[in-house]
Amino acid sequence: MNADHRVPGPFVEVLTVAAPGLVAGYRFPGGRPGPTLLVALSDALLDPVSDRMAALPTLPWMRGVLDLVRLDAVGWGDWTPPGPTDATLSLPVHDATAAAVREGYWSILRMCTRMGMIDGRGVALR
Repeated sequence: MNADHRVPGPFVEVLTVAAPGLVAGYRFPGGRPGPTLLVALSDALLDPVSDRMAALPTLPWMRGVLDLVRLDAVGWGDWTPPGPTDATLSLPVHDATAAAVREGYWSILRMCTRMGMIDGRGVALR
């Protein structure tokens, strides 16, 4: 992915690797202080899951920070998470079927609820 990659929403920051300008992922900063969740996703899931997260109308009121990062970015020598993380979640599914995108999205919402980042009304905690 290159630096010309689109931003999925108005409250979303693009995380890049400095030298080649590759997009490593996206940062969803909440409007209030709180924990940071780092989610590592496959390339196939990064954009569709980011788009679903960015479509949440209450995202700006989230507590803390949500970082969605490409799985392989963690192995890039010059990339490190932009700050300390309180928890990590890995979603290594390598296809972007509707079911995989939906499950990835709900997995993130469940983790955000458990961490107190969102109230989680309507999120089944299984």
